[in-house]
Amino acid sequence: PLRLLLVLLWMALCAPALPAQMGISWGWVRIAAPSWNAGFQTEVTGRRTPIFRNAAGFQLDHDLPFGKSWMSLRPALGFTRATQGDPVSDRFQLEWLAMSSRVALVVRLLDVPQACDCTPVVPDGHWLREGFQAWLAPGISATRLQFATTSELFPKGKKSAWATRPFVEAGAGLELTLSHALTLMPFVRTRWYGTMHWPDLSALYTEDPVADRYDRSTVLLSMFGLRAGLRW
Repeated sequence: PLRLLLVLLWMALCAPALPAQMGISWGWVRIAAPSWNAGFQTEVTGRRTPIFRNAAGFQLDHDLPFGKSWMSLRPALGFTRATQGDPVSDRFQLEWLAMSSRVALVVRLLDVPQACDCTPVVPDGHWLREGFQAWLAPGISATRLQFATTSELFPKGKKSAWATRPFVEAGAGLELTLSHALTLMPFVRTRWYGTMHWPDLSALYTEDPVADRYDRSTVLLSMFGLRAGLRW
């Protein structure tokens, strides 16, 4: 745990030098009845400029006859911000998942009130990825093969290369998610997620493409109901 805290501290201090999609997050503590989760999450991402996201909300877990479902409501807090002062729209996220041993259905709604019509802080616009996502995930042990459709909204930047990009972009592809869990000691559990996306939707972007835009790995540490993780 001490090493993890040192790594989190180092990442927070060195965020401007980290590559895109690198971030830290913590939160979601189980309280009250076992079926309720509530918590707070902070994420630091960015390439040259750190972007801070903060969200608080609750998650309701419910056991179904054929598996488990959960619904999470995580509205963004008012102090979600970028360090250079450009406005970052608050985000409302509603996620619902019904999962059985064979198939998982995920529906995620992301809404941004109004995309800022300004020069973006982060050229590749990771922090403005909003839209709708839904996929079916056949459960294959610890490996999930997902078919996903996504829609993304981008502002029409006046002084950026975004002016040549469509305002709405959509894509579909396959996601392969590998998950591995390891129990270190009682009440302490780590889990690793790795996701690869095909086809590479970054080919849609003619300026400043990000080759690994949809590739992501997550290491999650769970201890005494408190979850902390690294995502890159």
